[in-house]
Amino acid sequence: MRLTTAHHDHLVDPNAIMHPGTVTKMLDENLARIRVHRNNIRRYRSLLETRLSEPERQFIERRISEERSALEALTSETFPIALTLPFKGGSQHELRDR
Repeated sequence: MRLTTAHHDHLVDPNAIMHPGTVTKMLDENLARIRVHRNNIRRYRSLLETRLSEPERQFIERRISEERSALEALTSETFPIALTLPFKGGSQHELRDR
């Protein structure tokens, strides 16, 4: 079975056994894409601090939203598992507040 992702044009076979070098290369590529989206968001935010017409402002705000969505999708694809540490004798908040 081959799958394609909405934001990327590469094919992913979930049943394939990947060579460690391939995994590293994919991770490096995804990290580079994450940096591009973050840089684009920063650039658009700096443009919002300039004098803009309303249509220009709306366009930039829409682009920021699109970049954030793409960044979130890529981040969840790159880091699909969120790890949480178990805490003995209290909640995470209690531990943080100590």
